[in-house]
Amino acid sequence: MVGTIKSGHILNRTPLGFKRIDKKLVQNLITKDIIVRVFDLYLEGKSHQTIANIYSKEKVLGKTNWYDSTIQKILSYELYKGDFVNDKRTKTPTYYENVVDPIVSKKMARSKVCVSFDY
Repeated sequence: MVGTIKSGHILNRTPLGFKRIDKKLVQNLITKDIIVRVFDLYLEGKSHQTIANIYSKEKVLGKTNWYDSTIQKILSYELYKGDFVNDKRTKTPTYYENVVDPIVSKKMARSKVCVSFDY
């Protein structure tokens, strides 16, 4: 299984911003900008709820019900920076680096924790 993950064969559902080609996750050029914009807005100081409201108002992907929890999940998902965590909910998760081409840089993904929340 380790070799499978390291070669980009992630067994989870295909997340927004990616698509599957020959069982491998690759960037979806149509939807990856949605993910990049979430990170950009957050780094500008926007809260999870504010970003969700913006996306709902703009009907991104035809949806009018974006949630702050969805934005939080996007911001904390390691796959967007190219990494994958297996068995995340166990006491001994396994972290794999650089398993897919990242949508956002590791620096940008790390920067998100430095921005304060506006409640």
